[in-house]
Amino acid sequence: MGIEFIYDKQSLLREAENKLRKQQEIRRTANRDALASNEINDCLLEASKILSTEMKPDYRICEVDVKTSGNSLTIGNYTIDNTPLSKVIKLDSKFYLYLISLKYDSEKIMNTLNGDYVIYHFQHILGREALFAMGREVHKKHCELYSNYVFKRHPIKMRKESYETINPDDNCGEDNYWDPKIVTSLIDCFKGDRMGIKVTQSGCFSPLQTILGVMVGNKI
Repeated sequence: MGIEFIYDKQSLLREAENKLRKQQEIRRTANRDALASNEINDCLLEASKILSTEMKPDYRICEVDVKTSGNSLTIGNYTIDNTPLSKVIKLDSKFYLYLISLKYDSEKIMNTLNGDYVIYHFQHILGREALFAMGREVHKKHCELYSNYVFKRHPIKMRKESYETINPDDNCGEDNYWDPKIVTSLIDCFKGDRMGIKVTQSGCFSPLQTILGVMVGNKI
């Protein structure tokens, strides 16, 4: 069983813009004076035009078997040690991976803008919010399929003490880190249906505006 919905790019962009306008930095700049407010409006309008043309939103969801052992979680052929996810898995849990992408080429946009970093920055943050908006919609539609389950989304994280390459002097602000080995392994769970998404050596996605996450469903 899978979900299918028609995503409206303009609706995603409107929701994304509304989210951005509520952010403190954007709101403070827009309230400074009429000139600043107009500049914010112009940048958001230009960014929205670019994304409405370039982005091609798409998603995949796959159910996978998982096993827990202490604080470790095995997904497919890969084991994540010291993960908070192991605490939420029960015997009758449903475990899904989701892959969501706007599928546009950020480098192409930068080249088209001839180095206009201001507009590039606005399309980046607007695209990020549109990606999050699509994630919320995918999650909502998936939940509607299972009236007797509650699904919660979880990021793919790894505890500091299990990630040997972390520099102790890094100021990351959290005890969880993105592990490129885990990302690559989990992307492989989608097999031939990964929408052309690739993972760089540093664990970044290509295309950039892509998210990979977990939905765990437990019975009500």
